[in-house]
Amino acid sequence: MQTGPLILVADDEAIILNVVTIVLRKAGFRVLAASGGAQALQLAESSEEPILLAVLDIVMPDLDGLKLSVRLREIYSDLRVLFISGYTLPPSGVPTGADFLGKPFTSAELLRRVNAAVARPLSHQG
Repeated sequence: MQTGPLILVADDEAIILNVVTIVLRKAGFRVLAASGGAQALQLAESSEEPILLAVLDIVMPDLDGLKLSVRLREIYSDLRVLFISGYTLPPSGVPTGADFLGKPFTSAELLRRVNAAVARPLSHQG
């Protein structure tokens, strides 16, 4: 049974969503998995526990990861976000200094970045 922090994962590519979910659960995290931005927003709004981290694909057809991150931070002001994308560099619109992981990535790289995001103290510097 997972007892770690709650992580929301949103990706419209089923294989990526499944792999990320499995990797994170095997590492002890609790995961809410969404096949798109709209579903992710619904899961976040109905979650009875706070979500610590959102792993969001940037390009999704219904609600992209950038817009979704803004909506999620309206619900969870302390939310950490790790953007993932097939782009090798963050596309325009990704906030400067935002956590970004280009696809493809290894399970080890994903876990390293997730663990760093979860361990990082919050900075309320805007």
